[in-house]
Amino acid sequence: MEEYITTDEQSRMEQTEFLEYIMNHYGDEVFRLTYSYVRNRATAEDLTQEVFVKCYMNYSKFEGKSKVRTWIYRIAINHCKDYLKSWSSRTLWFTNLVEDFVGKNEKSTEEVVLASHDYALLGNLVLKLPVKYREVIILYYYQELKIQEISNMLQMNTNTIKVRLKRAKDLLETAIQKEESRNGGKIKEPT
Repeated sequence: MEEYITTDEQSRMEQTEFLEYIMNHYGDEVFRLTYSYVRNRATAEDLTQEVFVKCYMNYSKFEGKSKVRTWIYRIAINHCKDYLKSWSSRTLWFTNLVEDFVGKNEKSTEEVVLASHDYALLGNLVLKLPVKYREVIILYYYQELKIQEISNMLQMNTNTIKVRLKRAKDLLETAIQKEESRNGGKIKEPT
């Protein structure tokens, strides 16, 4: 469970120590979050670096009133939205699929390939959702945040988050049904 960093702890912590701390603790999460917005590995890596630069530059503005994770996610979400509105994001062609994070398995190679294909297909369907639905799915299911935490991060009412989650699930269900009818098989959830 994440702790709050108090103002006293922050004042004792050097700015570079703070940067090192947040990069070590939240680097992978921020990368996955930025990737969920831009769907391009290289761009997500650049955005992740930029998010940590912003955190470093705004070190003195962090008051310790929220969790560090919430503060960083808020910066990352805003940065991604700004990027998506920018001219440079509109000129990119998003072609990369969601990366599989398949660890060591005792399954056969065939089972691993089939499972990773289904997982990648499901991930691809999530990435095809409009941003407002994609972000709540990613934050709720992949980042395992509570609805109240998502509400705070996105600065929206909890009921809005619940409605977006419901609509996102409905859109995913429809997309999955189309894929199943097109391929004549079931899309499996990752095990």
